[in-house]
Parts: sequence; C-alpha cells; structure tokens
Amino acid sequence: MGMKNFGVDRRMIHAKAKCWLETIQRVFNEMSCPLDDYLRSAVSLLSEEAYSWWATITAVVLENDIHWDFFKSEFKKKYISERYLDKKNKEFLELKQGNKLVAEYEREFAYLSKSRPRQPDSKFQNRFANGMSRVRNASRPLCDLSGKPHTRECRYKAGSCLRSEVRAPAQTCAIRAREEATAIDFDIVLDTRDSRSKLDQVPIANEFVDVFLEELLGLPLESEVEFVIDLIPGTVSISIPPYRMASTKLKELKEQLQELLDKYFIRPSMSPWGAPVLFVKKKDGTLRLCIDYRQLNKVTMKNKYPLPHIDELFD
Repeated sequence: MGMKNFGVDRRMIHAKAKCWLETIQRVFNEMSCPLDDYLRSAVSLLSEEAYSWWATITAVVLENDIHWDFFKSEFKKKYISERYLDKKNKEFLELKQGNKLVAEYEREFAYLSKSRPRQPDSKFQNRFANGMSRVRNASRPLCDLSGKPHTRECRYKAGSCLRSEVRAPAQTCAIRAREEATAIDFDIVLDTRDSRSKLDQVPIANEFVDVFLEELLGLPLESEVEFVIDLIPGTVSISIPPYRMASTKLKELKEQLQELLDKYFIRPSMSPWGAPVLFVKKKDGTLRLCIDYRQLNKVTMKNKYPLPHIDELFD
C-alpha cells in the first residue's frame, strides 16, 4: 500500500516523521478508508519506541478522547517540533531560484510550501513568481544595425548615437561655479570607532581569561552525552506507563507541563526508557520533580556512584 512502519531514527527525525504522517494520510484518503480505521491502521505501523510512546499516551487519556485528530496532534508535538516547522517556513520565505532549473525550483517550492501558514492563493502565486530569477534580454531580438537587444526603435535608425551626450565644458564650469558659491559647509564629525565592547574591556571577563573565548563563531556543536549507566546484560528497556489520575488533576497537570514546554524549561523525552514522575511542592510553592528509579535500580550494576532510591528522597 506504500505505507511503512514508523520507528524513531535520530537522524532527521522531524523530516521523516512529517513525511510518514503525510504518506499514511494520503494512502488512507486514496483507499477511502473509514475515519475510524485511520487510528487503528496508523498505530499498527508504530514500532519500538514510537509504539511505547503511544501506549504511554493511551494509559493516561480517556478512551473517548482518543481519535484520529488527537493522534495527529500528539504525534506532531512529539516528533515534529515547532522549531523545525519555523525553520522550514523561513527557508520557504527566503527561497530563491538562483542557479536552479525551473523544475528544481518548483519541486523545492512545493515541498517547503507544506510547512507554510495558510495563505490566499494570490499571495502563494506571487511568492512563487518573486522567487524566480529575472531573465533579462532573453526575449529581446538582436538588432541588425546595432547588434544590441532592445524592444524600442533602434537609435541608429532614428539618427541618434547610443553613447551618452557630450556636454559643453563652458556650461558645466559655469554651473559648478554657481553651486560652489552658494553651497553651505556642512562638516560633521563622526565617531568611526566600534561601539561594541571588547572582551578586554569587560572587568569580569579579565578575571577568567581562560574561560571566555575571544570570538564566538556560533552555537557549540552537538555532542553525545558520555555518561553511561552500566546495566545487567540482557536488560530490555524499562518503560512504565504513568499512574492513572482523575480527569481534573490530569487536565491541571497537562496545563502545567504545556506552560513549561512553551517556556522551553523542559522538552519532550526521546528516550525509550520511561519512569513515573511525581511533582512535589516545595515550601515556596514551586514544584520539584521526583523520578521513580526503583525499577532501574534493580537492573543497575552497583558501583561507587549508585542512583538514589526514591524511598531515600522522601526521608
């Protein structure tokens, strides 16, 4: 049917997830599947970590609230980030034909346009036309007399020269003399020094010269986390679904999590490992995360850096 299983791949996860969702949507529409079968068919194509993620979602959401639109919304939140969509929308707005062929430009324009906000067709067509390179002199025939491309009447035929006109030197000197006589002197003193503070001008930076770089060329490169927890051989991924709770408390918890996500204080987990998390209020009213490590502690090889047990955290 043209549909493939969806498994989490660290490489280009956002692009692959977006392509997979669009593909199954297209196949469902072409096969005229009932809307109720959309969700069951899509879930059957999830594998490994992706299926564990969906099992976690269904464990805490009421059954009546689980439908196809809900699946698409949660799938996009998990695997297609807003930052990725904003990046593609920016590429769409800045897309130019450049040295590309018209067919290549049209294909890239159609691909990037899927990430754009909804716009009227007129603006969409104008955006396509504005991105194309201007073709100059392509449709202008060469003149037999002058050998230059132009659409108007040839200036050789009209008896005029293509070169610029020669002005009389006396008239030019007279005009310049009058201009200099009536000109007002506007001398302005400009500070051409760089207004940006340099590193050696910041007092705190002078105390830590070995820490601050002289020039920041951009964000640091992404590096893998070298910290590893040694597990007993043969251990499979532990993923415990969250505890069930009342719908009112679940709604309040989702609002709190969404607020933290919007502020970029937290981000969705991409790990196949999952453990319940408790929110414990501090004395100042803020929340503290307490993670249930008990199942992980059972399969962890004991060393000099043991993970704290959750029972010890509440002592």
